[in-house]
Amino acid sequence: MCNPSGGRRASPGGAGLADAGLDRYILLSHAHRPPTATRGPRCPVRHGARAARAVTRGTDGTGDTGGPSGAGGTSDAGRPGGPGGLRRIGPVATNPPDTPSSPNTPVYRRLARRLQERVDAGAYPPGTRLPSEPELSAEFGVNRLTVRQAVAELERAAVVEIRRGVGTFVRPPAVRVSIAVDPRSQRFDLGSVPTALPNDESTDGEFVVAAPPVTGSAQDAEAARQLGRTPAELSRVDSVIRLGGRARAACSYWVPFGPLPTELVRPGRPGNLVPDLARAAGVELEYDWRAFGAVGADLADAELLGVPPGTALLVREGVSCTPDGAPALYVRRRIDGSSARFVLHFRDR
Repeated sequence: MCNPSGGRRASPGGAGLADAGLDRYILLSHAHRPPTATRGPRCPVRHGARAARAVTRGTDGTGDTGGPSGAGGTSDAGRPGGPGGLRRIGPVATNPPDTPSSPNTPVYRRLARRLQERVDAGAYPPGTRLPSEPELSAEFGVNRLTVRQAVAELERAAVVEIRRGVGTFVRPPAVRVSIAVDPRSQRFDLGSVPTALPNDESTDGEFVVAAPPVTGSAQDAEAARQLGRTPAELSRVDSVIRLGGRARAACSYWVPFGPLPTELVRPGRPGNLVPDLARAAGVELEYDWRAFGAVGADLADAELLGVPPGTALLVREGVSCTPDGAPALYVRRRIDGSSARFVLHFRDR
């Protein structure tokens, strides 16, 4: 709006915008229309706003005929600023990203960050019970709902474990297994994931879960495409790889023969399914290709691996073939990313 003197009022908070140091420019254009007797005096602010929104093409073809009337210019192309000129209108506000210390960051998230820092610094060692909601509420001067939201944020980040009726405890650091892969020398498919896992307990290793029928699901269709067969020609077996008494990877195998031996697919049977399937087919398997990706855990994998649905899983999939190049096995492993990593070695060791 205009003040009585026809000037512009100072913009509140202008100093804060200047502090951001984010100068912007805008192309102003104005088709000069001489005032008539029926038109009242123009409001400089409103008129300038209209000029900033509308860009009109001048007679010289430059797309601008100069600055707005009343802004220190004239209507001809020779006025100060010239055709197509840029006029600086001052700093323009943008939305900088929030940081944990930013006043725009929700209070519960800032509290979660403070608690995370204490865990990282060792103030709350693994296995330690966090202070109760009332204690944290009194210490940080926030309500209990804020504390609850902060703790839930830490639980989603796998920093703490909430035990209903007992308390909230700091999780121990995730144990990750390094699965070594030599891209130059590794040729024969011996089931690299199960053989790379240290068997520290009798419950560690690979175990058959089921031999579901191949029904033409999206995964079955992809396996058929990779093996160059129809779904009806395939057999499937699913397994789980356990480490430290916990499920770490869900595996699915498809082969272009069947039926599979009953003992081979018995639920709970331990073993290494890649060489077991190769022996059942009477072939030697070699790597054709392997690829890596990531998916969110579906309901079946979440239940099998004991993780919340949607948890990020590392996917390692690929085809193994016979020595003459015939596709003979398609495998798809879904691995809890907090439990394992693949390491490629490019130098002799």
